[in-house]
Amino acid sequence: LNFLNKAWEKITGHAIEDSLGREYPEFMHRDDLHRNLQALVALRQGEIDSHEFDCRVPCRDGSTRWLSIKLNTLRDDDRVTGFAGILTDITEQRDAATAIAIRDRALQAVGNGISIIDRRQRDYPASYVNGGFEQITGYPRSEAIGRNCRFLRGNDHDQPEVAMLRRAIAAGRPCEVTLRNYRKDGSLFWNDLSIAPVPDEAGQVTHFVGIINDITDRKRYEE
Repeated sequence: LNFLNKAWEKITGHAIEDSLGREYPEFMHRDDLHRNLQALVALRQGEIDSHEFDCRVPCRDGSTRWLSIKLNTLRDDDRVTGFAGILTDITEQRDAATAIAIRDRALQAVGNGISIIDRRQRDYPASYVNGGFEQITGYPRSEAIGRNCRFLRGNDHDQPEVAMLRRAIAAGRPCEVTLRNYRKDGSLFWNDLSIAPVPDEAGQVTHFVGIINDITDRKRYEE
């Protein structure tokens, strides 16, 4: 390293004067170095002109930041004389992606059926369903996403609690109802459905989360 700007100090905490003269791979996490070693060697030997990758960099305070790196070769005729690198801190994006992945795995692990409907779109289609939804209803997510969940009622729309559900969605408030629903094979199941509004940063309800609980066995016992 023979040049670093002030952003290097701000991101990593390492002083510029302490970093100059060192090889950049010294700052890379070992696993990321091994993962990109072949490309870095090819870059140094002039076999390729650029390489883009993400890597972790240990900071001076002991924390770790994720950087997106783009390296380009500098040449004097056909000889590689150095490299110019652009480093972008993507730690927050990586953390957000990890949080989303954990959330998705957690939702998939839940036994209850979970759906998310988009209140911003016409007819309030489902934008997400979990594995529990597929198991309870028999409908794969490919046949559920993009449709209003009323399809689960089949032709059985004359149910008093349907109107209660519609009013709650229109008003953007939570609601719990018990509905007669039908699996893909046509069999009836009793659905104890709870919905909860999801507001955006401005407080406007943009989505609803619906939790499906199959209470068919309980209904049969009550009867």
